[in-house]
Formats: sequence, structure tokens, C-alpha cells
Amino acid sequence: MDQERDQVREVEDARRRVAEDVRNVAENANVVDRAKETVDDRMQQMRENPIGMLIAGAAVGVLIGLVLPVSRSESKRMGPITREAGSEVVRRGGEVIKETISATKVSGAG
Repeated sequence: MDQERDQVREVEDARRRVAEDVRNVAENANVVDRAKETVDDRMQQMRENPIGMLIAGAAVGVLIGLVLPVSRSESKRMGPITREAGSEVVRRGGEVIKETISATKVSGAG
């Protein structure tokens, strides 16, 4: 009799764990759907604010240009000026991106 009760308890515990795992999987799947919706909403906001999209695109383009390798002729002609200006552009580019994101959020909220 005690052995049967123990087996029943084990089965019930296993069912609870499986049900909890299923709930967790469902919640994770829902998070993915919500993330997709959020990205879609942000993209829609960006389409509604083309100037913000233009500024963000330009800032991203500058940052990508800074990451690309420098040619020999660029290195000879620009030298130390490039290093100083590059760090300033990266700093300012980050600020512009942050400002653009903030402006996009504000215009999307109104």
C-alpha cells in the first residue's frame, strides 16, 4: 500500500514538472512573438519618420567606414590626424545614434 502511494506521488510530481516545463516553453514562445511585434512596431515608426531614418543611416555608415581597413595612401596622407579625428567621430556618432533613437521614440509616442 505504501509503495503504491509513493508511486502515485512520483507520477503526480512528474506530471507537475512536465506541466511546468510546458508552461515555460509556451511563455518563451510568447516572448519571441512579442519581440517580433516590438521590432515590427519600431520599423513602422522608422518608416513614419524618414528624417530620423536618414540620420541613423548616415551615422551607421560613418561607423562602418571607420571599421573598414585603411589603405596605405590614406595612412600616409592622413597619419596622426586620422587617429584623433576617428576617435572623435566614433564618440559623436554614438551620440547621434542615441539622439536619433530618442527622437524616434518621442515622435512615435505622439
